[in-house]
Amino acid sequence: ISSPVVYFFYQNIQEEWKMYEKITAYTGLFSDAAASYAELQKGIAAFGEDFAQLGLMREDAMEVMGELVLASKDALRQAAPTMSAERACACIAVFLMMEPNLPGTMLDLIRQDVLPQILKRLQELDA
Repeated sequence: ISSPVVYFFYQNIQEEWKMYEKITAYTGLFSDAAASYAELQKGIAAFGEDFAQLGLMREDAMEVMGELVLASKDALRQAAPTMSAERACACIAVFLMMEPNLPGTMLDLIRQDVLPQILKRLQELDA
């Protein structure tokens, strides 16, 4: 890459892709029906830390989710294949914000195949 400006933008694009790759790496664990409670709890904690460290938590996440804020788990799972990256990340941010007040929220969203579907969508958007 010849131009420093082009290189800068190329690096930013690469870093963004790697950002989603880091959180979508949890798709396998969260999709594994044989994963134990302890494995999932450990994975949820690590996932939450990675998500926050990547700067994906946002104060306006509920606004970005729009009508999906009040959606059922089934509706969220059905909406996942067409979500934008921004909306997918906003949903995850809201789920993570709910967890301290409603323990087990993330585990339920994993077992109901909501979070795995959203992570699969992010993988598709990265492709």
